[in-house]
Amino acid sequence: MNFNFGKEKEPIQELDPKTSRVVETILKKGVLSELDLIGSPENIQTIKDKINSISRLLIPGFSMDSVVIELKNQGVIKPIPPAPKPEKAPTEIIETKYIKLDGIKEIEPTEEEQKVIEANLLLKAIEDANIFKNEKELEDVWDQSLVLEKVRPEETFEHYNQFAETGLLAGGTEELAKDLFELNKIKKNIKNSEPQNPSERNKLEKVKKIATITEHGLAYMVSDLKMFGNNLIVDSAGEFNDIKHGIDDVMQIKNAGSTTKFLGLGIDVTFRGLHSEQFENKFFKLLDAVKMGYQPTVKYFKNHEGELMPEFVVPKMILCFDANDIKEIVYFIKNKNNPSIKEEIKKSPLKLAIMSQVVNFCKIMTEFSQEYGNDISQKYVEIIDTLEELGTKNSDIKSLLDTRDDEISKHLKMLVKKFKDIHKNEKPRLAK
Repeated sequence: MNFNFGKEKEPIQELDPKTSRVVETILKKGVLSELDLIGSPENIQTIKDKINSISRLLIPGFSMDSVVIELKNQGVIKPIPPAPKPEKAPTEIIETKYIKLDGIKEIEPTEEEQKVIEANLLLKAIEDANIFKNEKELEDVWDQSLVLEKVRPEETFEHYNQFAETGLLAGGTEELAKDLFELNKIKKNIKNSEPQNPSERNKLEKVKKIATITEHGLAYMVSDLKMFGNNLIVDSAGEFNDIKHGIDDVMQIKNAGSTTKFLGLGIDVTFRGLHSEQFENKFFKLLDAVKMGYQPTVKYFKNHEGELMPEFVVPKMILCFDANDIKEIVYFIKNKNNPSIKEEIKKSPLKLAIMSQVVNFCKIMTEFSQEYGNDISQKYVEIIDTLEELGTKNSDIKSLLDTRDDEISKHLKMLVKKFKDIHKNEKPRLAK
Protein backbone atom coordinates (compact mmCIF):
# COMPACT_ATOMS: atom_id res chain seq x y z
CA MET A 1 0.00 0.00 0.00
CA ASN A 2 1.32 3.47 -0.93
CA PHE A 3 0.91 6.44 1.41
CA ASN A 4 1.49 9.63 -0.59
CA PHE A 5 0.61 13.20 0.34
CA GLY A 6 1.31 14.90 -2.98
CA LYS A 7 5.05 15.04 -2.34
CA GLU A 8 8.05 12.73 -2.20
CA LYS A 9 6.40 10.13 -4.35
CA GLU A 10 8.90 7.35 -4.78
CA PRO A 11 9.66 5.96 -8.23
CA ILE A 12 7.85 2.74 -9.00
CA GLN A 13 10.36 -0.07 -8.83
CA GLU A 14 10.08 -3.68 -9.84
CA LEU A 15 10.37 -5.40 -6.46
CA ASP A 16 13.04 -8.08 -6.59
CA PRO A 17 12.78 -11.16 -4.31
CA LYS A 18 15.91 -10.22 -2.36
CA THR A 19 14.52 -6.79 -1.42
CA SER A 20 11.19 -8.39 -0.52
CA ARG A 21 12.85 -10.94 1.79
CA VAL A 22 14.94 -8.28 3.54
CA VAL A 23 11.93 -6.00 4.10
CA GLU A 24 9.84 -8.91 5.42
CA THR A 25 12.62 -9.91 7.84
CA ILE A 26 12.99 -6.32 9.09
CA LEU A 27 9.23 -6.03 9.70
CA LYS A 28 8.98 -9.46 11.31
CA LYS A 29 11.80 -8.78 13.77
CA GLY A 30 10.55 -5.28 14.63
CA VAL A 31 13.95 -3.80 13.84
CA LEU A 32 12.58 -0.28 13.33
CA SER A 33 9.98 -0.32 16.09
CA GLU A 34 11.80 2.19 18.31
CA LEU A 35 12.84 4.65 15.59
CA ASP A 36 11.26 7.87 14.34
CA LEU A 37 9.88 6.79 10.96
CA ILE A 38 9.12 10.22 9.50
CA GLY A 39 11.23 10.27 6.34
CA SER A 40 13.53 13.19 7.04
CA PRO A 41 17.14 12.86 5.77
CA GLU A 42 18.39 12.47 9.34
CA ASN A 43 15.83 9.75 10.13
CA ILE A 44 16.54 7.92 6.85
CA GLN A 45 20.24 7.76 7.77
CA THR A 46 19.38 6.43 11.25
CA ILE A 47 17.15 3.77 9.66
CA LYS A 48 19.94 2.73 7.28
CA ASP A 49 22.41 2.51 10.16
CA LYS A 50 19.98 0.31 12.11
CA ILE A 51 19.51 -2.05 9.14
CA ASN A 52 23.27 -2.18 8.63
CA SER A 53 23.73 -3.19 12.29
CA ILE A 54 21.77 -6.44 11.67
CA SER A 55 22.96 -7.04 8.11
CA ARG A 56 24.46 -10.37 9.18
CA LEU A 57 20.89 -11.62 9.72
CA LEU A 58 19.80 -10.56 6.24
CA ILE A 59 20.34 -11.91 2.75
CA PRO A 60 23.80 -10.78 1.54
CA GLY A 61 24.05 -8.31 -1.34
CA PHE A 62 20.76 -6.48 -0.94
CA SER A 63 20.32 -2.88 -2.11
CA MET A 64 19.84 -0.52 0.82
CA ASP A 65 18.20 2.13 -1.39
CA SER A 66 15.71 -0.42 -2.75
CA VAL A 67 14.87 -1.51 0.78
CA VAL A 68 14.26 2.11 1.88
CA ILE A 69 12.05 2.77 -1.15
CA GLU A 70 9.99 -0.35 -0.44
CA LEU A 71 9.62 0.63 3.22
CA LYS A 72 8.27 3.99 2.04
CA ASN A 73 5.92 2.34 -0.43
CA GLN A 74 4.56 0.07 2.33
CA GLY A 75 3.93 3.08 4.56
CA VAL A 76 6.50 2.07 7.14
CA ILE A 77 8.60 5.17 6.49
CA LYS A 78 6.14 8.05 6.41
CA PRO A 79 6.48 11.21 4.25
CA ILE A 80 7.39 14.48 5.90
CA PRO A 81 4.07 16.25 6.51
CA PRO A 82 3.69 19.66 4.88
CA ALA A 83 4.42 22.67 7.08
CA PRO A 84 1.23 24.06 8.62
CA LYS A 85 -0.11 27.22 7.00
CA PRO A 86 -1.38 30.10 9.14
CA GLU A 87 -5.14 29.94 9.38
CA LYS A 88 -7.29 33.07 9.55
CA ALA A 89 -10.28 31.17 10.75
CA PRO A 90 -10.59 28.14 12.98
CA THR A 91 -10.42 24.93 11.01
CA GLU A 92 -11.82 21.58 11.82
CA ILE A 93 -9.09 19.31 13.12
CA ILE A 94 -9.21 15.87 11.53
CA GLU A 95 -7.37 13.20 13.44
CA THR A 96 -5.81 10.61 11.17
CA LYS A 97 -5.38 7.20 12.72
CA TYR A 98 -2.88 4.84 11.18
CA ILE A 99 -3.98 1.25 11.51
CA LYS A 100 -1.47 -1.55 11.10
CA LEU A 101 -2.92 -3.85 8.48
CA ASP A 102 -2.82 -7.59 9.05
CA GLY A 103 -2.98 -8.34 5.35
CA ILE A 104 0.78 -8.32 4.78
CA LYS A 105 1.94 -11.91 4.85
CA GLU A 106 5.22 -12.54 6.63
CA ILE A 107 7.32 -15.01 4.72
CA GLU A 108 9.73 -17.17 6.67
CA PRO A 109 13.21 -17.63 5.20
CA THR A 110 13.54 -20.80 3.16
CA GLU A 111 15.58 -23.65 4.61
CA GLU A 112 18.47 -22.74 2.32
CA GLU A 113 18.35 -19.07 3.35
CA GLN A 114 18.17 -20.05 7.02
CA LYS A 115 21.31 -22.18 6.63
CA VAL A 116 23.17 -19.18 5.17
CA ILE A 117 21.93 -16.92 7.99
CA GLU A 118 23.07 -19.43 10.63
CA ALA A 119 26.41 -19.88 8.85
CA ASN A 120 27.00 -16.11 8.89
CA LEU A 121 26.16 -15.90 12.59
CA LEU A 122 28.44 -18.81 13.54
CA LEU A 123 31.38 -17.64 11.43
CA LYS A 124 31.07 -14.13 12.88
CA ALA A 125 31.14 -15.58 16.42
CA ILE A 126 34.15 -17.77 15.51
CA GLU A 127 35.96 -14.73 14.09
CA ASP A 128 35.19 -12.61 17.17
CA ALA A 129 36.53 -15.38 19.44
CA ASN A 130 39.77 -15.47 17.39
CA ILE A 131 39.77 -19.28 17.20
CA PHE A 132 41.55 -19.69 13.87
CA LYS A 133 44.26 -17.38 12.56
CA ASN A 134 43.29 -18.12 8.97
CA GLU A 135 41.59 -20.68 6.76
CA LYS A 136 44.72 -22.85 6.66
CA GLU A 137 44.62 -23.30 10.43
CA LEU A 138 40.95 -24.29 10.20
CA GLU A 139 41.90 -26.90 7.59
CA ASP A 140 44.76 -28.20 9.75
CA VAL A 141 42.57 -28.62 12.84
CA TRP A 142 39.89 -30.29 10.73
CA ASP A 143 42.47 -32.76 9.40
CA GLN A 144 43.60 -33.50 12.96
CA SER A 145 40.01 -34.12 14.04
CA LEU A 146 39.58 -36.66 11.24
CA VAL A 147 42.71 -38.48 12.41
CA LEU A 148 41.35 -38.56 15.96
CA GLU A 149 38.16 -40.15 14.64
CA LYS A 150 40.24 -42.43 12.39
CA VAL A 151 38.05 -41.31 9.45
CA ARG A 152 34.56 -42.75 9.72
CA PRO A 153 34.27 -46.28 8.27
CA GLU A 154 30.48 -45.81 8.29
CA GLU A 155 30.58 -44.23 4.84
CA THR A 156 31.59 -47.48 3.12
CA PHE A 157 29.26 -50.22 1.90
CA GLU A 158 31.40 -52.83 3.67
CA HIS A 159 30.59 -51.27 7.04
CA TYR A 160 26.82 -51.41 6.50
CA ASN A 161 26.93 -54.87 4.93
CA GLN A 162 28.46 -56.36 8.11
CA PHE A 163 25.15 -55.82 9.90
CA ALA A 164 23.24 -57.72 7.24
CA GLU A 165 25.77 -60.56 7.07
CA THR A 166 25.75 -61.09 10.86
CA GLY A 167 21.95 -61.20 11.07
CA LEU A 168 21.51 -57.90 12.91
CA LEU A 169 19.01 -56.64 10.31
CA ALA A 170 15.60 -58.34 10.48
CA GLY A 171 15.08 -57.64 6.78
CA GLY A 172 18.58 -58.75 5.78
CA THR A 173 20.00 -57.44 2.52
CA GLU A 174 16.62 -56.07 1.41
CA GLU A 175 16.47 -53.85 4.49
CA LEU A 176 20.06 -52.76 3.87
CA ALA A 177 19.32 -51.87 0.23
CA LYS A 178 16.25 -49.85 1.26
CA ASP A 179 18.20 -47.95 3.95
CA LEU A 180 21.08 -47.11 1.61
CA PHE A 181 18.66 -46.01 -1.12
CA GLU A 182 16.92 -43.62 1.30
CA LEU A 183 20.25 -42.38 2.66
CA ASN A 184 21.60 -41.60 -0.82
CA LYS A 185 18.32 -39.91 -1.76
CA ILE A 186 18.53 -37.59 1.25
CA LYS A 187 22.20 -36.84 0.54
CA LYS A 188 21.32 -35.98 -3.06
CA ASN A 189 18.53 -33.66 -1.93
CA ILE A 190 20.92 -31.95 0.49
CA LYS A 191 23.45 -31.52 -2.31
CA ASN A 192 20.83 -30.09 -4.68
CA SER A 193 19.61 -27.62 -2.06
CA GLU A 194 23.04 -26.07 -1.55
CA PRO A 195 23.23 -22.39 -2.54
CA GLN A 196 24.50 -21.58 -6.03
CA ASN A 197 26.53 -18.61 -4.83
CA PRO A 198 30.18 -19.79 -4.44
CA SER A 199 30.75 -17.52 -1.43
CA GLU A 200 27.72 -18.93 0.40
CA ARG A 201 28.75 -22.51 -0.46
CA ASN A 202 32.20 -21.80 0.93
CA LYS A 203 30.70 -20.55 4.20
CA LEU A 204 28.58 -23.69 4.56
CA GLU A 205 31.66 -25.85 3.94
CA LYS A 206 33.48 -24.03 6.75
CA VAL A 207 30.54 -24.60 9.08
CA LYS A 208 30.54 -28.33 8.25
CA LYS A 209 34.22 -28.52 9.11
CA ILE A 210 33.66 -26.67 12.40
CA ALA A 211 30.87 -29.15 13.16
CA THR A 212 33.20 -32.08 12.48
CA ILE A 213 35.89 -30.55 14.68
CA THR A 214 33.41 -30.09 17.54
CA GLU A 215 31.80 -33.54 17.29
CA HIS A 216 35.11 -35.40 16.98
CA GLY A 217 36.70 -33.19 19.63
CA LEU A 218 33.90 -34.05 22.06
CA ALA A 219 34.47 -37.77 21.46
CA TYR A 220 38.24 -37.35 21.91
CA MET A 221 37.96 -35.41 25.18
CA VAL A 222 35.44 -37.78 26.77
CA SER A 223 36.78 -41.10 25.45
CA ASP A 224 40.54 -40.61 25.13
CA LEU A 225 41.26 -37.90 27.68
CA LYS A 226 38.76 -39.47 30.14
CA MET A 227 37.02 -36.19 30.91
CA PHE A 228 34.48 -38.03 33.11
CA GLY A 229 36.55 -41.08 33.99
CA ASN A 230 36.36 -44.57 32.51
CA ASN A 231 32.60 -45.09 32.62
CA LEU A 232 31.56 -42.42 30.11
CA ILE A 233 32.54 -42.71 26.45
CA VAL A 234 31.45 -40.78 23.35
CA ASP A 235 31.69 -42.11 19.79
CA SER A 236 30.53 -40.72 16.47
CA ALA A 237 27.07 -42.03 15.58
CA GLY A 238 28.04 -42.26 11.92
CA GLU A 239 26.65 -40.76 8.74
CA PHE A 240 23.44 -42.80 8.68
CA ASN A 241 22.30 -41.68 12.14
CA ASP A 242 23.46 -38.12 11.55
CA ILE A 243 21.46 -37.71 8.34
CA LYS A 244 18.46 -39.96 9.09
CA HIS A 245 17.97 -39.37 12.82
CA GLY A 246 19.78 -36.11 13.61
CA ILE A 247 22.15 -37.84 16.04
CA ASP A 248 25.82 -36.83 15.77
CA ASP A 249 27.35 -38.75 18.69
CA VAL A 250 26.40 -41.50 21.12
CA MET A 251 27.38 -41.20 24.78
CA GLN A 252 27.84 -44.67 26.25
CA ILE A 253 27.48 -45.02 30.01
CA LYS A 254 28.44 -48.10 31.99
CA ASN A 255 26.91 -48.84 35.34
CA ALA A 256 29.45 -48.67 38.14
CA GLY A 257 31.06 -52.10 38.37
CA SER A 258 29.23 -53.37 35.27
CA THR A 259 30.80 -54.27 31.95
CA THR A 260 27.69 -55.66 30.29
CA LYS A 261 24.84 -53.18 30.48
CA PHE A 262 24.88 -50.64 27.66
CA LEU A 263 23.23 -47.25 28.09
CA GLY A 264 23.30 -44.90 25.12
CA LEU A 265 22.38 -41.24 24.88
CA GLY A 266 21.92 -39.79 21.39
CA ILE A 267 23.52 -36.35 21.08
CA ASP A 268 22.58 -33.72 18.52
CA VAL A 269 25.27 -31.02 18.64
CA THR A 270 24.43 -27.34 18.03
CA PHE A 271 26.79 -24.37 17.87
CA ARG A 272 24.70 -21.28 18.57
CA GLY A 273 24.16 -21.61 22.33
CA LEU A 274 21.26 -22.51 24.60
CA HIS A 275 19.40 -19.24 24.00
CA SER A 276 19.68 -19.31 20.21
CA GLU A 277 16.87 -19.65 17.71
CA GLN A 278 18.65 -22.70 16.30
CA PHE A 279 18.47 -24.50 19.66
CA GLU A 280 14.81 -23.58 20.13
CA ASN A 281 13.90 -24.92 16.68
CA LYS A 282 15.70 -28.21 17.27
CA PHE A 283 14.26 -28.56 20.76
CA PHE A 284 10.71 -27.95 19.51
CA LYS A 285 11.17 -30.60 16.80
CA LEU A 286 12.26 -33.12 19.44
CA LEU A 287 9.36 -32.21 21.74
CA ASP A 288 6.92 -32.56 18.85
CA ALA A 289 8.33 -35.98 17.92
CA VAL A 290 8.13 -37.24 21.52
CA LYS A 291 4.60 -35.83 21.83
CA MET A 292 3.61 -37.88 18.78
CA GLY A 293 5.06 -41.07 20.27
CA TYR A 294 8.33 -41.19 18.32
CA GLN A 295 11.35 -42.92 19.89
CA PRO A 296 14.76 -42.16 18.33
CA THR A 297 16.95 -45.11 17.35
CA VAL A 298 20.58 -45.66 16.43
CA LYS A 299 21.39 -48.10 13.64
CA TYR A 300 24.54 -49.44 11.99
CA PHE A 301 26.55 -48.51 15.08
CA LYS A 302 29.70 -50.03 16.55
CA ASN A 303 30.25 -49.50 20.25
CA HIS A 304 33.56 -48.27 21.63
CA GLU A 305 34.92 -51.82 21.75
CA GLY A 306 34.17 -52.24 18.04
CA GLU A 307 31.21 -54.59 18.52
CA LEU A 308 28.36 -54.43 16.02
CA MET A 309 25.19 -53.29 17.76
CA PRO A 310 21.63 -54.17 16.75
CA GLU A 311 19.38 -51.16 16.21
CA PHE A 312 18.51 -49.72 19.63
CA VAL A 313 16.29 -46.99 21.08
CA VAL A 314 18.07 -44.02 22.62
CA PRO A 315 16.89 -41.01 24.55
CA LYS A 316 18.03 -37.99 22.58
CA MET A 317 19.36 -34.63 23.74
CA ILE A 318 20.57 -31.43 22.10
CA LEU A 319 24.01 -30.43 23.38
CA CYS A 320 24.98 -26.77 22.94
CA PHE A 321 28.40 -25.33 22.35
CA ASP A 322 29.14 -21.65 21.82
CA ALA A 323 32.22 -20.04 20.26
CA ASN A 324 34.20 -20.12 23.52
CA ASP A 325 33.46 -23.83 23.95
CA ILE A 326 34.63 -24.50 20.40
CA LYS A 327 37.80 -22.53 21.13
CA GLU A 328 38.59 -24.82 24.05
CA ILE A 329 37.85 -27.95 22.02
CA VAL A 330 40.23 -26.71 19.33
CA TYR A 331 42.86 -26.12 22.02
CA PHE A 332 42.68 -29.75 23.18
CA ILE A 333 42.88 -31.05 19.61
CA LYS A 334 45.89 -28.87 18.76
CA ASN A 335 47.69 -29.94 21.94
CA LYS A 336 46.85 -33.64 21.78
CA ASN A 337 50.55 -34.59 21.89
CA ASN A 338 51.22 -32.55 25.04
CA PRO A 339 51.91 -35.00 27.92
CA SER A 340 50.07 -32.76 30.39
CA ILE A 341 46.89 -32.53 28.34
CA LYS A 342 45.11 -35.24 30.38
CA GLU A 343 45.68 -33.22 33.52
CA GLU A 344 44.38 -30.05 31.87
CA ILE A 345 41.11 -31.74 30.87
CA LYS A 346 40.34 -32.27 34.57
CA LYS A 347 40.14 -28.50 35.05
CA SER A 348 38.18 -27.75 31.90
CA PRO A 349 34.96 -25.71 32.40
CA LEU A 350 33.48 -27.81 29.60
CA LYS A 351 33.06 -30.65 32.10
CA LEU A 352 30.41 -28.77 34.06
CA ALA A 353 28.87 -27.28 30.92
CA ILE A 354 28.35 -30.73 29.38
CA MET A 355 27.24 -32.56 32.53
CA SER A 356 24.79 -29.79 33.47
CA GLN A 357 23.14 -29.99 30.09
CA VAL A 358 22.98 -33.80 30.10
CA VAL A 359 21.32 -34.08 33.52
CA ASN A 360 18.95 -31.13 33.17
CA PHE A 361 17.92 -32.11 29.66
CA CYS A 362 17.20 -35.70 30.70
CA LYS A 363 15.11 -34.53 33.67
CA ILE A 364 13.04 -32.14 31.56
CA MET A 365 12.50 -34.79 28.88
CA THR A 366 11.53 -37.39 31.50
CA GLU A 367 8.67 -35.18 32.69
CA PHE A 368 7.59 -34.21 29.19
CA SER A 369 7.59 -37.74 27.74
CA GLN A 370 5.72 -39.09 30.78
CA GLU A 371 3.05 -36.44 30.33
CA TYR A 372 2.48 -37.53 26.74
CA GLY A 373 2.60 -41.25 27.48
CA ASN A 374 5.85 -41.96 25.63
CA ASP A 375 7.82 -44.61 27.50
CA ILE A 376 11.10 -43.21 26.17
CA SER A 377 10.87 -41.52 29.57
CA GLN A 378 12.29 -44.70 31.13
CA LYS A 379 15.43 -44.35 29.05
CA TYR A 380 15.96 -40.79 30.29
CA VAL A 381 15.44 -41.99 33.88
CA GLU A 382 18.06 -44.71 33.40
CA ILE A 383 20.61 -42.14 32.26
CA ILE A 384 20.02 -39.95 35.34
CA ASP A 385 20.02 -42.91 37.77
CA THR A 386 23.23 -44.32 36.32
CA LEU A 387 25.01 -40.97 36.54
CA GLU A 388 23.86 -40.61 40.15
CA GLU A 389 25.17 -44.10 40.88
CA LEU A 390 28.50 -43.29 39.25
CA GLY A 391 28.67 -40.19 41.41
CA THR A 392 28.73 -42.34 44.54
CA LYS A 393 31.98 -43.94 43.35
CA ASN A 394 33.49 -41.06 41.39
CA SER A 395 33.97 -37.87 43.40
CA ASP A 396 34.61 -35.87 40.24
CA ILE A 397 31.22 -36.80 38.73
CA LYS A 398 29.53 -36.28 42.09
CA SER A 399 30.89 -32.73 42.35
CA LEU A 400 29.62 -31.99 38.84
CA LEU A 401 26.18 -33.34 39.69
CA ASP A 402 26.08 -31.29 42.89
CA THR A 403 26.95 -28.01 41.14
CA ARG A 404 24.94 -28.29 37.96
CA ASP A 405 23.50 -25.01 36.71
CA ASP A 406 19.80 -24.53 37.47
CA GLU A 407 19.63 -21.74 34.87
CA ILE A 408 19.69 -24.45 32.21
CA SER A 409 16.70 -26.13 33.82
CA LYS A 410 14.81 -22.82 34.03
CA HIS A 411 15.42 -22.06 30.37
CA LEU A 412 14.36 -25.55 29.24
CA LYS A 413 11.18 -25.32 31.33
CA MET A 414 10.41 -21.96 29.76
CA LEU A 415 10.78 -23.43 26.27
CA VAL A 416 8.58 -26.42 27.17
CA LYS A 417 5.88 -24.00 28.37
CA LYS A 418 6.21 -21.99 25.17
CA PHE A 419 5.88 -25.19 23.12
CA LYS A 420 2.76 -26.24 25.06
CA ASP A 421 1.22 -22.81 24.60
CA ILE A 422 1.70 -23.11 20.84
CA HIS A 423 0.04 -26.56 20.85
CA LYS A 424 -2.49 -25.91 23.63
CA ASN A 425 -5.49 -26.69 21.42
CA GLU A 426 -4.09 -30.07 20.39
CA LYS A 427 -4.97 -33.22 22.30
CA PRO A 428 -2.00 -35.37 23.35
CA ARG A 429 -1.54 -38.43 21.20
CA LEU A 430 -0.47 -41.14 23.61
CA ALA A 431 2.23 -43.48 22.42
CA LYS A 432 1.24 -47.11 22.05
